[in-house]
Amino acid sequence: MGLCITFRDIRSQKETEARLQYATLHDPLTGLANRVLFLDRLTLTMARFARRPDRNYAVVFLDVDLFKQVNDSRGHAAGDALLLAVAQRLRSCLRPQDTIARFGGDEFALLLDEVGSTEDIARLAERIQRELRKPVEIGGAAVLVSASMGIALGSAGYTGSDEIMRDADSAMYRAKVNGKGRHEFFQVAAGAKSGV
Repeated sequence: MGLCITFRDIRSQKETEARLQYATLHDPLTGLANRVLFLDRLTLTMARFARRPDRNYAVVFLDVDLFKQVNDSRGHAAGDALLLAVAQRLRSCLRPQDTIARFGGDEFALLLDEVGSTEDIARLAERIQRELRKPVEIGGAAVLVSASMGIALGSAGYTGSDEIMRDADSAMYRAKVNGKGRHEFFQVAAGAKSGV
């Protein structure tokens, strides 16, 4: 009787699988979560909220104002540099438990987990605006941008992630119409928005 033991090193395979999984769930330019990962986390947050309404949340849909002009006038490399700067500044404003995603182009979504009052959220939106308004050095020139943000507060009235995303998007478009560089809250009950 003998015993034969065979070992196979699968570290390389595991590393490749981890890289593929990361690439599937993250934006290749900024390294932020992508739409798939964001919506998965939002769905989980909404399910938790159904069980624990005291652990509230909010969704912020953000569009970088004047991005198209920067991209068109300075080129795609400048646009990419600007998006990287926006991503870094958003990271600096949010907590580890929050999720930041790039939805594509110059659109970002934020999932604020266990948020405080609407005043706390408004203060965060103002902080984000201050960070984004700081000049971004691109190719030896200072580029100035701001963001239009729409905010939808989590509520029991939402039955799917598409609904709260629609409302945050709607509030963001209202912020653009009302002058850009601002945020608007979506009011679920009346469908009206109140801006700051």
